[in-house]
Amino acid sequence: MISALRFWMKRIILFIVNLIACRHNQEEVQCIRRFFLRLMGVQVGPRTGFSESLYILNGRNLEIGADCHIGDFFRVWDWAKIRIGNNLLASNNLTLVSASHRTSDFGSIFGPITIGDDIWIGINVTVIGPVTIGSGAVIGANSLVTKDVPAGAIYAGTPAKFIRFREGYANRSIPLPSKEIV
Repeated sequence: MISALRFWMKRIILFIVNLIACRHNQEEVQCIRRFFLRLMGVQVGPRTGFSESLYILNGRNLEIGADCHIGDFFRVWDWAKIRIGNNLLASNNLTLVSASHRTSDFGSIFGPITIGDDIWIGINVTVIGPVTIGSGAVIGANSLVTKDVPAGAIYAGTPAKFIRFREGYANRSIPLPSKEIV
């Protein structure tokens, strides 16, 4: 009974957050939206803004840093911890799923998602945990991220593959991703 009540309270709060969506990202409205998300248990940093239509499964496993800007239709299935660093710029239709299934017996696999600071994520991207996206990375449009992304790397595709390092990151001693075929 209590878990059902908690579930419906979160749905009502999320409904309110979506009702007060704003197209122009007015700071006063974003402040109210952050307040209601905190009521759900989401840890949201200052000056973080959301466009319209959020879906968050749990909320207590979601932590979002400061100065993040997340586009329309942000969806989160947070069975395990999901941590987003500061200065994320994410386009529309970002989906974060902190679980998957084994192919042998279809049993559940839960794993955290960690997204570093200063990340740019294009439109229609899905990230399935366990995965870490290093600081300064860029994820191209329509990508499916299922493996770790090193800091400063540009990844794109389904599944997401290494394209190159961003300027200024290429000289760092970051191990290149393996050439495994999944």
